[in-house]
Amino acid sequence: MINQFSCYLVNTLKENNLVQDKDYDWYVYGTELLVITIIKYLGLFILSYILGLVREAFIFIVAFSTLRNQAGGVHSDSFLRCLVITNIITIISISIVKHVIIDHLYISLPILLLLSIIIVFKYAPIDTPNRRLDEKDRKKYRKRSRLIIIVGGLIILTYSFVIKDSLLYATIAAIGFFSEAVTLIPLVSRKII
Repeated sequence: MINQFSCYLVNTLKENNLVQDKDYDWYVYGTELLVITIIKYLGLFILSYILGLVREAFIFIVAFSTLRNQAGGVHSDSFLRCLVITNIITIISISIVKHVIIDHLYISLPILLLLSIIIVFKYAPIDTPNRRLDEKDRKKYRKRSRLIIIVGGLIILTYSFVIKDSLLYATIAAIGFFSEAVTLIPLVSRKII
């Protein structure tokens, strides 16, 4: 269905001379990715709205996605499975911070960031069937992944100390980084879920 919709959109662009035949497959692929991303995040934000977690879900996804774009990680073999797993990971991670470790945020925040940094430095980036990396790409994405986790970690720590009552949101961002980092561990990343 997503492929058919993407083909329809690209054919419309082609009929209006906005896409050339030689670029057709790239436009279909890009359109599919855009549609999948929109549906995935729209579904997540509808669920988080229903649960009253819109701000928390936004913070989690920004941290998770920023690192994921550079580091890679495990992928699902279907769109529906990806949608469900993304929603589950997001809601469970936020719930853990809000209900389980809420009394220990000052301890949890640096531990989550430290574990994320260790995992990213050891395993990122991940070569997957969706994104094959040659040695040049591997070096580029390794550097970017490390930069994101260090700079992001510093921003999260600074935010948590400078802005009053921000520790909860900073910890949600940290668990976003950590959740993505876990997908880099070989035991996890070798699986297609």
